[in-house]
Amino acid sequence: MTASKADLWTTWLDNTLLEDIRDTSRPDPVPFLTAVDGELATTNALDRYRYGKNDGEYLYLLYLADEPINTASDITPVYVGESRNIGSRIYQHYKKTDEALPIDDWEDDGSWGSFSKYDHIAAVREAANLQLYVWILDVETLGACPYGVETYRQELEAKLIGLIYAHPEYRRTMTNREFVPNRVLHEIGLAGHNWLTTESTKQGTAAMSPRYDLLTDYDSKAELWTHWLERYVYPDFVDESTADPIPLFATDDQLQVELTDSGRLKRSDAIDERIRTEGRKCVHSDGVRDDGYEGLLCFVESDDGVGITV
Repeated sequence: MTASKADLWTTWLDNTLLEDIRDTSRPDPVPFLTAVDGELATTNALDRYRYGKNDGEYLYLLYLADEPINTASDITPVYVGESRNIGSRIYQHYKKTDEALPIDDWEDDGSWGSFSKYDHIAAVREAANLQLYVWILDVETLGACPYGVETYRQELEAKLIGLIYAHPEYRRTMTNREFVPNRVLHEIGLAGHNWLTTESTKQGTAAMSPRYDLLTDYDSKAELWTHWLERYVYPDFVDESTADPIPLFATDDQLQVELTDSGRLKRSDAIDERIRTEGRKCVHSDGVRDDGYEGLLCFVESDDGVGITV
């Protein structure tokens, strides 16, 4: 697979949302919100669209667009989410967005994240000259994720958010707060309601070519997992210049985990030191480092080779 993230996003939209828009038997594009007697309300089209979708595997996208919608460049993503009860979830978005109005009343309460995703959605809608639409996808009807392998709704949500945030031009209008680059969240926290007029300093990666080629049309998830381990994890285990593998817990001679004074499992001194060392490469006293890592991934593996990532 040699496609860039921009190519993957464009191709996926063309095969999914745009295909639904081109299909005359489908209701798309479906407007999200309207005003009735000066009050915010959901559209009749949306109420019909979400009706009955109360028990399934759904992904949904809020997006801005101006009809006619013909290509991926006509679509500006605003929020990606997933739910089993999509009718209720979409209605919750409406209620929370309505509560965030008027946006001029927003006040920074000093807490991290006080400019919430609903404050953000309300601000995007008010600032835009385009209609805000909703698209709902039954994930069980989807053949593969943008990376060419079978997927499920929670995984698909994270992958799509990753593709979108690779595009700097979408960061001010994208309102997700999970699966988002740390640098972008840090900048949103600093800017608050001014985020829509603030330029993100994080470099875009949408047009970058993959670091190495994987033919995902032929590779299973098990094979992809093995490729990743062989490239990034196992080399550290056999490299004598690294401290890996590092014991997670402090143990006695019988490999029984020691306890802290409060009765909790005691982490090893080695892992505490590693976390501090690597953490300082990501953040400092003022927040996220400009020249640091995006974040840390912890891989926990047992002696019998069974591993999990957290």
